[in-house]
Amino acid sequence: MPEEEVDESFEIISEKEKLWRDYLVTCETNYINAEASMIQNKALIELAKAEIKKESDKNK
Repeated sequence: MPEEEVDESFEIISEKEKLWRDYLVTCETNYINAEASMIQNKALIELAKAEIKKESDKNK
């Protein structure tokens, strides 16, 4: 009789561990989104400053 193969990639975890893993993914996603938002806002700040300077120079 052949030995039964065991899928070692499947692991049994507790419900509490699953919740913590899900929470970790959520936190990491939020962190990445926050970083992206900061980069976007930095670019928009630079754009606004450049436009303010351009308008200010016109009025001199």
